[in-house]
Amino acid sequence: MKFGSIEAGGTKFVCAVGNENYEILDSVRIPTTTPDETLSKCIEYFKKIRRLNSHEYCVIWSH
Repeated sequence: MKFGSIEAGGTKFVCAVGNENYEILDSVRIPTTTPDETLSKCIEYFKKIRRLNSHEYCVIWSH
């Protein structure tokens, strides 16, 4: 199983995909701008990952 995660901070968001062995398979750093722009980039990242892989993901939000 693969998991998506988002670490949301004041200056950046980090989106990542990992597996059940706690291995990070892919990640991206997104500078925090406006809420709409930042969250749109997060959504775009996970849509791209989903297109590359036909697996289902469980996304975990962290703050």
